[in-house]
Amino acid sequence: MATEALRINARAASLQSPRPFSVAMSPSRRVSPKAGEPLCAGRNGRIVSTYSRSPSRSPCNTLKGRVKRKESFDALARSVSKSISAPDFSKLERDQKADDTPERRRTAMMPVSNSASTWRMIRNSRCLVNPDPIYGVYMNKNGEMYTTSETSKGGHVQCHDRNGNFLWNFYLRPYKNGKITFQPFQIAETPEGNIAIACINSVTVWTKEGKLLNEHGKNMFKFCKNVAVRSTGEIIATDSDSDCVKIIAANGSQITKLDYPIECAAGVAVDSQDNIIVTDWRHTIRVFDTDNKLIRTFGERGNGDGELDMVYGVCTDCDDNVVVADMWNDRISVYSNEGKFLTHIATGHSSHIHRPLHLTVTKGIPDDNRLCVVEFGGSDVKLISY
Repeated sequence: MATEALRINARAASLQSPRPFSVAMSPSRRVSPKAGEPLCAGRNGRIVSTYSRSPSRSPCNTLKGRVKRKESFDALARSVSKSISAPDFSKLERDQKADDTPERRRTAMMPVSNSASTWRMIRNSRCLVNPDPIYGVYMNKNGEMYTTSETSKGGHVQCHDRNGNFLWNFYLRPYKNGKITFQPFQIAETPEGNIAIACINSVTVWTKEGKLLNEHGKNMFKFCKNVAVRSTGEIIATDSDSDCVKIIAANGSQITKLDYPIECAAGVAVDSQDNIIVTDWRHTIRVFDTDNKLIRTFGERGNGDGELDMVYGVCTDCDDNVVVADMWNDRISVYSNEGKFLTHIATGHSSHIHRPLHLTVTKGIPDDNRLCVVEFGGSDVKLISY
């Protein structure tokens, strides 16, 4: 049910307006990027112009076309609010206005605990933009950032250095019989330096040159969209339709699952001790030890400190704090590994974040503390330095 709702949400987002993309450039040079081009950052990392991909003659740009799209979006939004416990879209806007109090507007950059001092103050932020929606983002120990997207050529993987400069890219297998062969979502790096990607019905492993090494669990997953990798090489993958988390052995010889049902399992991460951290659409975070036993559960629905609303993406920082994308609260929050709330490090008011979906942070790089955020349906990466 949650998967169907997510699909409806994605469909609704596409119907709400013509498919937009942002162009980062100086005002004097307005050149639209083509599909599949590398991410690019404009002057001072700011987006200074926004274009619509649909041509002016498109039915989407006529009055009749806009009315039909708006009616379709409203119908889908109503069906979403009925099918899951997510708030309806009109109520969200009213709630945001009602919550616009001084306490809600506070930047909340000062940590509650010294263990969150990494995220004390925002130094700068910029946006890396892409002509296609981004479905996954990951930063490795060298600060290199991987992203996944879907283009007319098929699934697309790109790598940029710590300064946002393009390094390399490759395409997954192209379309076959009118359908994409591999639809990439969240991405992670294996201990061998290869790339693990969640691809709906399987988990694939690729070299950085674009060679497919393994396809794990083909047709064993119903809806796999998030992966993480342990130091042992085990790949952890959430399957939201099956309400479970599956573990793929390092050599791919065996696929098991956590002996604990997780309704609407969403994001997944591992900390420095190889503990598994899982989020779900029921506003809960669960931690499992190296023996895959549940050791901790925290989180409840709400918009106050220590509360969550439709939590999705998750990762850990260099102190093993748990960093989560609190989607419907429009913020990024930090919890200790024991589940104690520490601080909000980015909010809709302080960092202009709206519906954060995926996120990743740097680890172990002195004086290089960065947070990368991808918003729901977004085609850019917000890169915030602390």
